[in-house]
Amino acid sequence: MDNTSANSVENHERIGKAIKEACIGWQCIDNQVNISRDSHYQLANRLAFTWMLAKLGFPVVLLYLGFTGDKGIEDLGTPFSDDSDWQNAFAQYVTGTIPIDLFGKRHEFNNVPVWLLSRSRPVIGVSPPPRPKKSL
Repeated sequence: MDNTSANSVENHERIGKAIKEACIGWQCIDNQVNISRDSHYQLANRLAFTWMLAKLGFPVVLLYLGFTGDKGIEDLGTPFSDDSDWQNAFAQYVTGTIPIDLFGKRHEFNNVPVWLLSRSRPVIGVSPPPRPKKSL
């Protein structure tokens, strides 16, 4: 039996429609934009919200920020070593969703400026090691 509530299904559909509408808007800038609710959800959601704010007249800067050099998270995977490492990983992540060359440039929706940026910064301090899990 499916436990999905009617409100949840309705919300899922509403989000899908909003992202599709934003995709059409972004395709006016570059027809290779291919955002959807069912792939790269967080990226699609942020691009849709960026588009909506610009459509409402608000200038927007959408910044993807990668922190580099955090050796304290190595148990989760290799941390980004430097800006080049972050930029390569980010470019690979967005491939097929939004052209990477749309980042670092000014765009306009109805004369409202929008910037998409991908930047990195070194961590201020290394993350502490994970705490041991308490047994019950």
